[in-house]
Amino acid sequence: MKIDIPVEIVSEEEMAFIEASLSLSSPPPLHPPIQYPSMVDEKINDMQREREIDIEESPLQQHRQRQRRALSVTDITSSEWCEKQTEFMLIHGRPEKTKAMLAGSARHTELEAEVVIRVELDVQSREDSWAVRLVNFIVGANQLLFDGLTRELPISSSSRILASAKLLQSDLVERNFTSFGHMAWCIFL
Repeated sequence: MKIDIPVEIVSEEEMAFIEASLSLSSPPPLHPPIQYPSMVDEKINDMQREREIDIEESPLQQHRQRQRRALSVTDITSSEWCEKQTEFMLIHGRPEKTKAMLAGSARHTELEAEVVIRVELDVQSREDSWAVRLVNFIVGANQLLFDGLTRELPISSSSRILASAKLLQSDLVERNFTSFGHMAWCIFL
């Protein structure tokens, strides 16, 4: 089966006219054309290096290794709040606490002491720390159900989105039942 493709021959004058109209209609290139093959190779190498981001050099990965703790809800949502602030925190660490921050922490501790009785424990293993978390959750959930109010309710769940070895952790600062029977949530991220 032979397909005939019509060929139209364009004269040099017509081609010059087409090129002139194209050059006038298109904006000038943003970058000057690269003239030497070595420059092309260099540009390609630069682009490949930019694309190859090593996870070990990521500030988030360095932060995780430094802290040796699970990924928290705050880690995920803080970038939604302010990406630059999260980046600075991961690179330079947390800012030093101010008087206002210390006053807020003290008030937070006072509010928690009104509802929760703290007990000092000697945690010696990973299993002990998970047992304490589980007991804290059970006590907080019972307090919420029977008293209608709790603070610092620990929440841990595995997430299929994250690597299976990682756990997502958060604290619900305060939960209480409203007078209408609905649950009010105040989440500390």
